[in-house]
Amino acid sequence: MQIIVVSNSLSKRIEYFVEAGKHLQTEVCFMTYEELFSCLPLLRQAVIKLEPCVSDETDFLKYALLNQAYKETLQRLSEMSLPDDVCFLNTPDALLRALDKKETKEVLMDKGLKVTPMLPSPQSFDELRQLLADCGRGCFLKPRYGSGAGGIMAIRYQPNRNKWVVYTTLRQVDGVIHNTKRINRLSVEKEIIPLAEAVIQTEAILEEWIPKAQLQGENYDLRVVCRGSE
Repeated sequence: MQIIVVSNSLSKRIEYFVEAGKHLQTEVCFMTYEELFSCLPLLRQAVIKLEPCVSDETDFLKYALLNQAYKETLQRLSEMSLPDDVCFLNTPDALLRALDKKETKEVLMDKGLKVTPMLPSPQSFDELRQLLADCGRGCFLKPRYGSGAGGIMAIRYQPNRNKWVVYTTLRQVDGVIHNTKRINRLSVEKEIIPLAEAVIQTEAILEEWIPKAQLQGENYDLRVVCRGSE
């Protein structure tokens, strides 16, 4: 039985995965998605580990297009038939669901789990302003698809004072919205508008900002991993 780890290029994460296989005396090989498509019908006795595409792209909207291409790759894989002795360690359908923040919430709610309340998805900055004013508390504006914190905006808006406070990794440089991977604090509306509009273009979702609980004066939160029904 061979293990195949798949992405568009090698990364530290993949190298560690291959190294772990060596320690377990298990064959692990790397393959690109295009190579997988070409050889999948002929594979035998294999387990396939799908990895996200590796990219150094900082242009937020270009990165959103890469996410869309990755989704299309997963959808294409999900429609292919596997030989009986070949399986996915993480299936394309499961990854597609995990990349969709809205659908993930719906799955959790169907299981009776509480999730962060969602507001209607804004279609413009003016609509976002009104939703925030009606909500009366801070919110998170997030791209619907993708993983990681890229493109997330934590927003507080006081309509009576027209006062904004935004925390985000996004920043506009020479007319291009970049993911800087560093948190920036913004309070000037004209600087916030193009960033928010860029996120809204990605089928954004809007969540209420729930303050973290405290223990002995320190903020904390809990992360829960679900596997099947566990």
